[in-house]
Amino acid sequence: MTTKLVRFAARGGLCAVAVLALAACGSNDNGYICGYDAFGDPLFCSIPTTPSPPTQPAPVASTDTFDTAAAMTNVATQAFSYTVSGYDTSGNTYTVVYVSTPGGSASFQTGSGTNVPAVTATVTETFSENGSSPSVTTTTSYFDPSTYAFLGSSSNYLGGYEVVAPTPTVSPVPATATEGQSTSLFSANLYRDSTMAVNDGTLTETFALNADTATTALMCLGDTTSPNASGTTDGLVSGQTSVCYRISPAGTIQGVELTQPVAGVGMVTFWQAS
Repeated sequence: MTTKLVRFAARGGLCAVAVLALAACGSNDNGYICGYDAFGDPLFCSIPTTPSPPTQPAPVASTDTFDTAAAMTNVATQAFSYTVSGYDTSGNTYTVVYVSTPGGSASFQTGSGTNVPAVTATVTETFSENGSSPSVTTTTSYFDPSTYAFLGSSSNYLGGYEVVAPTPTVSPVPATATEGQSTSLFSANLYRDSTMAVNDGTLTETFALNADTATTALMCLGDTTSPNASGTTDGLVSGQTSVCYRISPAGTIQGVELTQPVAGVGMVTFWQAS
């Protein structure tokens, strides 16, 4: 952060009289003394301040009924990309570029070893702090091709192989919903990798439709991760995360909001600035 020198117009003054006097008047609301000019007048340096982070807009209730089944279908089958940002109290800005790409038909191996039909969507999240040091995570999710209920996922990090248990009898999201409606969706086992040789813990997911604007709602899929000792070693973090999709009453996806852990900070909410 650049330090700005501020020159005061009046020359002389009590602060220039003696070094002892500087202890009593070495600073004011504008800054602190950091030197003197050719006339012996003090030069004041501004006190660096941490800018306040942007404030997330307050949610506005909607009385609409939302087609959440259509929204879930769009999550599984439509391409979309959004940039969201989160902030901490130290003035840092964290940004995620969230890109979802449908992958078509596939098969998914359940916990019992059975392969079931699926459709896929791959999400790439590019994370950066203050515009630098980007890191990328990639997750391919598998959905039931009839109901678009979630079956499991595979990510490019240890502990990132997720299998819903039992499969495929998992509850899809409600066909329609109004704000305030919520329900449990499934429990899943987490594994170190796709071999499923090492169990890293469990995960539960819930559905909630939350207020956003007068014409949109946030369809939130909230995960509670409970790693075991192996999962903790592999870097999994205990806690609650979420992906919220901004949807229209027809189920069209118009944005995302994320709650994810940031190392050294804790959980951060990433949202779209207007």
